Amino acid sequence: SPLHLDRGGGAVAIKVERTDWAARIDQKRMMKRSADAGEAVAAREARWLRRCNALGIGPALVAERPGAVATEYLEGPTVGEALSGGVSKKTLKSALRDFFRQCRVLDAEGIDKREMNRCQRHVIVRDDGTCAQLDFERCTEAARPSNVTGAAQYLSQSWAAGRLEELGFTVDVPAVRAACKAYKTAPADAALEAVVAALGLAAPDADGDDV
Repeated sequence: SPLHLDRGGGAVAIKVERTDWAARIDQKRMMKRSADAGEAVAAREARWLRRCNALGIGPALVAERPGAVATEYLEGPTVGEALSGGVSKKTLKSALRDFFRQCRVLDAEGIDKREMNRCQRHVIVRDDGTCAQLDFERCTEAARPSNVTGAAQYLSQSWAAGRLEELGFTVDVPAVRAACKAYKTAPADAALEAVVAALGLAAPDADGDDV
């Protein structure tokens, strides 16, 4: 976990690059066939975070040094914890819709975060019903990014779908798969909304009481 320090105006999270043998093996596996393979992990994290910050995604980059990155410290449960009942249904729904909105932005920008299908520890659910994505060192340029479909895959797997059902959402797994297939063919806002709706996260009617 990152080290949390107070910088006067608020806490920061400091992420220090690991240098042990296991970390080096993981880095080689992570960056296999990537154009960024020779770049240090912390430098890559900072570079992608700057780009994503410009899109309104991720914690604000505060500072970078060789082997370390300092970012805004964001409080809140991870999406995995939120699915286990860490927040209200209303807050979770709003945050997940915001998550998919961010995934759509990344897809449109040709950025593949490459971890959405296992994002339980990489997304923070905030009290205001928004989400914040963490950990950008795996990002890469892609002609066909899979952020939306990866997030849908994570939320429609048996564990996550079961949690959503327990919280009162209706998850139609075959419809999720069909909507993802349509989104891959023609990524668009309407196609995204079909994915979200199949997960039981459709926007409420104007007079709906979504609690």
